[in-house]
Amino acid sequence: DGHGVLGNVTAVAEKEAAGCPHSDQIMKPSDTCAASENYGCAGCYLYRVCQGRRACVINGYMVVPGEPLRGMEDVNSGNADSYDFLFGVARGKCGSNNCVLITNPIHYRTQHQMHIHYRHYNGGGAALKQRLEATLCGTTGWQYFSQCGSAKARLYDSMPGVFSAVAAAYGGGSLADVGITVWFTDACGGGQKTMILASTHCSIEHSISDR
Repeated sequence: DGHGVLGNVTAVAEKEAAGCPHSDQIMKPSDTCAASENYGCAGCYLYRVCQGRRACVINGYMVVPGEPLRGMEDVNSGNADSYDFLFGVARGKCGSNNCVLITNPIHYRTQHQMHIHYRHYNGGGAALKQRLEATLCGTTGWQYFSQCGSAKARLYDSMPGVFSAVAAAYGGGSLADVGITVWFTDACGGGQKTMILASTHCSIEHSISDR
């Protein structure tokens, strides 16, 4: 019956999760979620939901590409422009001055498929945004910023290709260890501008936004 089928699916899912031990709940980190050993794992849920589409909006706060893309480690200057549209989709869902767009680096995520969070920031986010405005207003180019250690931040008159801009700032190689947050502000004059913060080896998602 239907309950039996659901029970079997749940049992399989629990077995898959138990057998997929890495931090992002997959079997083989070097492969994408399209690989047979990873596909059924809990960490590939977002890929299974979205595969075959250009992009999906999931749970009202995430944008996910439909192609297999592990995460920031799969983004570099050679392909970043192919994925810049994802930030555009996220901004279309949350582009006011109260919004922040977020990607987490490798080892700081529970899904093995690229995803961009779009959220309203919390009090911690408001404090960080004020620090960014104080650092960036009136500047051009990338500025040093202290967030989880050494970070980089830049002000733009309008939102650029975000992955492309950050990849160039980090020398064009893999962005594996880089997390990105994108902010919108009127504090610098001249209408709404975009601030990009690129931090490394950490996630600030839960300190700047609430689920």
